[in-house]
Amino acid sequence: MTMIKPSTILKSTVIILLNTIIPTPAISSGLPAVKHIEANPTGERASTVKICQFQINIPLTTDTATLLPVIESPYKEYSGKIKKCLKTAKEQKSEVIIFPELASCMKAEERERIISLFREYAEENDAIIIAGTYYADDRRCIAPVIFPDTIYHSYKLRPSIFESSIFSGKGMTPSDTLCVYKTRYGNLVPLVCVDLISDDANYTVRRLSNRGMADILISICYNPASREFLREASSMTTRHPLFAIIANAASGPGEENKIRSDSGYGLSAITGSLHPMQTGSVAADLPVMLKDCNGEVHDAYQNVIAVIEPQKEAALTYELNLSVIRVPMSTNAPDQGYPTIKNIRHITIE
Repeated sequence: MTMIKPSTILKSTVIILLNTIIPTPAISSGLPAVKHIEANPTGERASTVKICQFQINIPLTTDTATLLPVIESPYKEYSGKIKKCLKTAKEQKSEVIIFPELASCMKAEERERIISLFREYAEENDAIIIAGTYYADDRRCIAPVIFPDTIYHSYKLRPSIFESSIFSGKGMTPSDTLCVYKTRYGNLVPLVCVDLISDDANYTVRRLSNRGMADILISICYNPASREFLREASSMTTRHPLFAIIANAASGPGEENKIRSDSGYGLSAITGSLHPMQTGSVAADLPVMLKDCNGEVHDAYQNVIAVIEPQKEAALTYELNLSVIRVPMSTNAPDQGYPTIKNIRHITIE
């Protein structure tokens, strides 16, 4: 018979009591539901994908009925800009095209005409288009994801401070479902603006990535906290096997579009894993606001690969390597097609 020391019994009793008094922390009940959308009929996965993301000015006013933003530009003028963007995407043979938040936020009749432009382009060019967002009749924020043969809807989960209202029947209505699109270009996860820095949505995307269920995070924004978003995207791609795209508006209202302190629109970017052999050329191309006093890229932005500077209307195009999303410890296998990203181009939208 083995004797148990009294001290051991006391220690075990204390542990049991502590676990009884202090419950194990639980994951927040606010985690969004995850909807996996099968959008790859053949089941084949491409080895690369050509992306074209746009940073454009989106002139907004406030809808007095809902206190939510709506595009105030005349349809002819605004649709002309969209057509220029699509022309650029076609010239670059882009397969996934990304517009910022609110890029389709027009009154219903005009919005349908803009969506028709996107649908026609997607069908004719076999492309996928993330078409910005708009507010539905119930004030939910909808992000149309347009495929050659259909349109799916993603949702903004949480309203920003700009979309919140203290009045009944006004402001954005929250949603509770995060959509993952299983495509031939990998698993795409669109997030809208502040959802990127929402603990619940952010945790969900990280977990999906760790389980091999998310390859490309696409965050579409109309937000002056551009550097905060870049830091978050860089952190996620440092710790997880993931590409993260930030597609922000070029500028915004008032003084916030003057880059000072931690404010400013723009800084649309692609973030991801790079081999140290490529990081030197990336550092030389990044804007000074992302560097420290020695001219080196700040640690917070170490996985930022390419950026569109604030207030510039431009396209950022590149080709992502879906076979090597994260640089492995050993890079001696040339048939894997290094690097993780190539053919980066900045194209001004006149």
